[in-house]
Amino acid sequence: MAVWLLVVRVLPPDPNRDAATAQLAAEQSAERQRKAAERTAEIESALVDIQREIKEAEGLAKKRKWEDARLRLLKLGELFAPLDAAALAGEAPGALPADVGKVRARYDTLHDKLQAFELEVFEATFSDVTAASNETVAEERILERIAKRFRVDPEYVRSIYTDRTEEIQKRLEARARAHLDKVKAEQRAREQRCGTLPTTAYQAVQAYLKQTMSAPRVELELGECLTPRLTEKACWEVQCDYRRKEEVAIERPKVVSKHQITVHIVHGRITGHR
Repeated sequence: MAVWLLVVRVLPPDPNRDAATAQLAAEQSAERQRKAAERTAEIESALVDIQREIKEAEGLAKKRKWEDARLRLLKLGELFAPLDAAALAGEAPGALPADVGKVRARYDTLHDKLQAFELEVFEATFSDVTAASNETVAEERILERIAKRFRVDPEYVRSIYTDRTEEIQKRLEARARAHLDKVKAEQRAREQRCGTLPTTAYQAVQAYLKQTMSAPRVELELGECLTPRLTEKACWEVQCDYRRKEEVAIERPKVVSKHQITVHIVHGRITGHR
């Protein structure tokens, strides 16, 4: 029986390869340190600018100069970019300056106050622009009134209002649906109280005339009737023209007079007229 023998030869370590690996590791560590130093310098520089802008913005907000504060906050958003980039890159909290969290909190507070003010302006503008009492008032005039009320420039009011176009459209559509639903509900309630559209109104008026207005030697001739309309108080109303022909003497022409009558119909029955 044959026997196989495996021989393993162990070679000594290559000093050149170990040196190259160590060199690469050192270079990578130095690069990381360089980038970290650059990022730290960038963050510290941004932090100085942010603290200055925050102080200015807080002063403007205290004086309720929101239009100027808004510009400061937009600039602050740009200055926060390197800090946000560091956070997205997974920087440990301890790797960032301690003041970063403090200025971020101050920025967020200012931003929330600005949003609250602009929302208040928007609500007031939307209410006035869409009010039925202002249908004939030019929008420019309304914006000027709102600007005067909040002590800001009319263009700032316009910017706040037009920036929320989608919200305006959504609200107008919701208002239109609510109005339509209300009209339909009122229509259903009236129809329940008054009945559906009278389809035999002409015949009913014709019979009503003969019943209530006929007299000896008088002929009533029903003319045109308008389409019944549903009213709040009298339910269905139908207005008709009719002619009254009266024989005043034998062998003399009949006296013809024209009249109008408006009858009230509830559930298909005439309840009166005017």
